Amino acid sequence: MKKKIGLQKQLKLFDMKENFKARLKTLPDLPGIYLMKDALDDIIYVGKAKSLKKRVKQYFAPGAKHGLKVQNMVDNISDFEYIVVNSEVESLILESNLIKQYKTKYNILLRDDKQYPYIKITKEKFPRLIKTRELHSDGGTYFGPFPGALQVNIAIETLHELFPIRKCKYMAKNQRPCMNYEIGLCSAPCANMISVDEYSNYINRILDIIDGKDKEFLETLSSKMTEFSNTMNFEMAGVYRDKIESFKTLWIKQTADQATTNAAESNIDVIGIARIDDVACIQVFFVRLGKIIGRDVFFLDNISEHKDSQIIISFMEQFYTGQILIPPQILTSEDLNDEDILNYLSEIRGSKVSVIKPQKGDKKNLLNLANKNAIEALNKRGRGKSRIEEIALENINKLKIILDLDDIPVRIEAYDISHISGIDAVGSMVVYYNGIELRSDYRRFRIKDNAGGDDYRSLQQVIQRRFKRALKIDPIKKPDNSFDKFPDLLLIDGGKNQVKIVEDFIFDFGLFIPVCGMVKDERHNTRALIYMGNEIDISNKRDLFIWISKVQSEVHRYSIDYHRNVRSKRTISSILDDIPGIGSSRKISLLKHFGDMSSILKANEDELSCVDGIGKKLAIEIRKYLDDYQKSNLVM
Repeated sequence: MKKKIGLQKQLKLFDMKENFKARLKTLPDLPGIYLMKDALDDIIYVGKAKSLKKRVKQYFAPGAKHGLKVQNMVDNISDFEYIVVNSEVESLILESNLIKQYKTKYNILLRDDKQYPYIKITKEKFPRLIKTRELHSDGGTYFGPFPGALQVNIAIETLHELFPIRKCKYMAKNQRPCMNYEIGLCSAPCANMISVDEYSNYINRILDIIDGKDKEFLETLSSKMTEFSNTMNFEMAGVYRDKIESFKTLWIKQTADQATTNAAESNIDVIGIARIDDVACIQVFFVRLGKIIGRDVFFLDNISEHKDSQIIISFMEQFYTGQILIPPQILTSEDLNDEDILNYLSEIRGSKVSVIKPQKGDKKNLLNLANKNAIEALNKRGRGKSRIEEIALENINKLKIILDLDDIPVRIEAYDISHISGIDAVGSMVVYYNGIELRSDYRRFRIKDNAGGDDYRSLQQVIQRRFKRALKIDPIKKPDNSFDKFPDLLLIDGGKNQVKIVEDFIFDFGLFIPVCGMVKDERHNTRALIYMGNEIDISNKRDLFIWISKVQSEVHRYSIDYHRNVRSKRTISSILDDIPGIGSSRKISLLKHFGDMSSILKANEDELSCVDGIGKKLAIEIRKYLDDYQKSNLVM
C-alpha cells in the first residue's frame, strides 16, 4: 500500500541516512539478508550476504564504482534492515521468498510466478481427495508439487472412479444422499451410509497408491488395458494407458531417490534463455521418465546489467523455492560453478543435483529446442504483449492525473455484487497490476447473514471481509497472498452511495486508499467516474474510457459467472427432489435414461413418458414443473 509521508517523516529518514556510518559499524559479520528501503519505507531491494558487515558496507563505500542500476538504487536508499540466518542456503530461501513477496524494484524479478498442482487429502472426519495449487498448515496430506496438471487430473479422476469417497465441499449431517451416491460414485457419509472406519480404509488405500506403495494397483490398470486391447477396444485401452502413465509420473518422487544413474538422467529440467533490453525469457522443459511431460515460460525484469549465468541463477533461486520437485539433473546453456546454488538445490531436493551444460547429443538438442522456444516467446511478447502493457500503463497514468492521485495506481481492485432478488448473492474482486488483469489474485465472496437483498450491505460485507484479511484482524482465516497486498485504488461498480459506503469502511480501518465509482447509463454502459463526491466525464478520453469499460465488464462478468455457478449448483441438486411424485428410484431412472440434467430440461412430454416408472400423466406434471422453473429464470 502506498503511503503519504509528511515533512517530519522525511526529515527523520534524512537523519537516518546521515547516521549510516554509525549503523554500518554495528552490522554483524554473519550470513543473512539485507533489505533496502526508500523514502516511502517501501522495500526496493533484497540481497543475501555471507557477511552482512562486508556486503552492506560496499554500497556506501567512498569512491565505490557501481553500475547505473545499482547507483540509482543507492541514491534512493533511505533506510535498511537485516535478518541474520543460520546458513547460506537458508539465506537463499529467505531472499527468494522476500523478493516474491515485495516485488522489489531493483531485483531480478520472476514475473510469471506460477503455482503448480498438488494432490491433497483433506483433514476431515470423512476426507476428500482434491487438486490444489496452495499449501496451507491445515493438517491435510499433500503430495507434489507436480509439473503437469493433466497427470494430476487423470489420477484424481481414476481414484474417484475406484473408491466411493465424497466430492462435496460442504457436508450437512443426516441429509439425503446426492446423485453421486445413487450412481455409485459416493458412499454417502453425509447420510450415515458408511462408518468412519470403513471410509478410512478407502483413504488409506488411496494414500498407499499415491505414495507408490500399492503394487497391485498398477497391475490392475495394466490388466484392464490388456483386456480392452485384446477385444480391439483401442480407445479404452488408450484411456488406461494414460492412467498408467499419469501414476508413473506421480511416482517419480518416490522412485528417483533410489534410481540408477541412467534412470535418474531420464528425469531432468531443461532451462533455455533469451533476452532483449531489460527483459529475459526463460523456457523450462520438464522431462520425466525420458518424456517431455510439460513446459513453462517465464519472464524476468531488471536484467540489463546481469550476465546470462546470473539471470539463470536468480531464476533457479525463485523458481525452485517451494516449487516443483527438483530433478537430479538440470541442463542450462551456461556453466554454473556457483557453490551456493548447487548446495541450495541439493539441500532442497535431499540428494545431489547436477547442473550441466551439454555439448552434444540428445541433451544438447533439448537445450537448443528450449532456447529456440525462449526466443520465440520473447519475440511474440515483443510483438503483442509489450504494446498492450504500454497502453495499459498510459491508461493508469491518465487515471492518476484525472483523479489527482499522488502515485500511479499500480495495483487496482474492482468490486461488484450479483444476485437475483437477493437470492444466492455473491461479490467479486478483480485485480489489475500495471493496468493488466492479474487473474491469480481474483477473489469471490458468498454474501452471508441474509444481506443478499441489500446491495449496500452486501458491498459493506465484501469490503470488510477483504480488509480484515489484509490487516490480520480475522485470525481464523487461512493466509491468502492476494489479500495480503494493499491496493493503490479501489474501483466500485456503482455511484456515490456505493463509493461513500466503501470510503467509510476504509477510513474505519485506518487506511488511506482512494475509492472511485464506475457509473453506468440507463443502458448499463459505462458513463463516468465518481471520485471525492464529484462526477468525472471520461467520454472524451477514448483509450481510458475503453479501459474503464473493460474493467467494469470484467468485474461484472466475474461476479455473474460465480452467481450462475452458485445458483446452478443449488438448483440442479434440488430440482428433481422438489418435483411432486419423483422419488429416489424415478430420479435414478431419469438420469440413467437421459444422462444428465440438461437433457432432462430439454425433454418433451413424450420423451419423458418413455422412462421406466414415468407415465404420460407424470410426464406432463414434470414438464410443467420444469417450464415454470425456466420461465422464472432460475435455470439458465
